[in-house]
Amino acid sequence: MFISILANMSILLVSVYGYLSYYVNYNKFHSFLKDKGTFFNSIFVTIVGIFLLYFTIEIGGARYDLRFLLLAFTVKYFGNKVTITSTLLLMVIRLFWGIDNYTPIAICYSVLLVFTLPMLKYIVSKINSDIIQLLILNYYCLLIGNFLNAIIIKNPLRDINIYLHLYVISTILVFVLYYMINDIKKMQKKATHDYLTKMKNRSEFQAKLEVLQKKKNIFSLAILDIDYFKVINDSFNHLVGDLVLLEVSKVLFDVKSIY
Repeated sequence: MFISILANMSILLVSVYGYLSYYVNYNKFHSFLKDKGTFFNSIFVTIVGIFLLYFTIEIGGARYDLRFLLLAFTVKYFGNKVTITSTLLLMVIRLFWGIDNYTPIAICYSVLLVFTLPMLKYIVSKINSDIIQLLILNYYCLLIGNFLNAIIIKNPLRDINIYLHLYVISTILVFVLYYMINDIKKMQKKATHDYLTKMKNRSEFQAKLEVLQKKKNIFSLAILDIDYFKVINDSFNHLVGDLVLLEVSKVLFDVKSIY
């Protein structure tokens, strides 16, 4: 049991870290929110789900895994399309995995999540705290499984100890994965944004320009320059020069927000 729990935790941590690191390295972090990423992200989630299914946690003859936590993070960060697609794919794969007493639970579980998880995401999205959103989504996905077990297997008392373990493990992983994702976001921002003005830096500009050139679409490029900026630094020192840069960046941000 302990080895299976560690395997499930490792699969989630390594896969999420590796996948998001890829997006950071290619300056595409959170581009998976776009429609064009639905197919690849659904395949990714499905593959991770298969690994979790393979390394199930067996307790008292019953099998459990952390797919519910995977789906909670999927609907939060990948969106509804990826969640619905990957959930249905995992349901089909679970059927081919083998028919047993828990197959009806797996089917009902997948169908319920497909219809209710997107609605719950919309409701919890109104909460300002991302960590609270994730915890609610996690507990909901786990609670649905608990409820179906109690209804179909009709022996809820036997599994109470198992559920408690899953709630504790998943809560810990929610915090770990949340802070991991935030750290990756911070690393990407440091690599692509100027520390002082918070505007995108030269490397990010160059990367965006290369993307536009590869697409071979017609685009316009405007270049601005601050006249006599060296004079400002030499006459009033670099701290004043930094304040000038901040004020210019504010103006540019205001213009961007208008258009």
